[in-house]
Amino acid sequence: MQYDRKFIDMDLEMDPSLVETAIEYAVGYRGTFEVMLCAQAYARAEGSLPIPIARMVLNCMRCDPFALSLVPKVPEWFLDEVSTPKPKPKAKTKSKQKKGERRPYRD
Repeated sequence: MQYDRKFIDMDLEMDPSLVETAIEYAVGYRGTFEVMLCAQAYARAEGSLPIPIARMVLNCMRCDPFALSLVPKVPEWFLDEVSTPKPKPKAKTKSKQKKGERRPYRD
């Protein structure tokens, strides 16, 4: 099973091999996407990538059909321990206005 969601910083902190994958992809990148070109320049100059930039590179890889096979698979133990939070439902508020009644116009 591959990552079926965007990468988050915690993914890269828990699995340093993801950062290495991002560095390899960034160094060999041959596209024209400006953000990736900046990441490529950084990776070539420094030999590493900070976690936020590595996360961005991995998320870009998810959109590249040629690099999709390089996107690492999520460890099964990780799926059990970490679950993405679900948004809380919005509370419904009742309107004081009765059905069919119009509010007066105010300047």
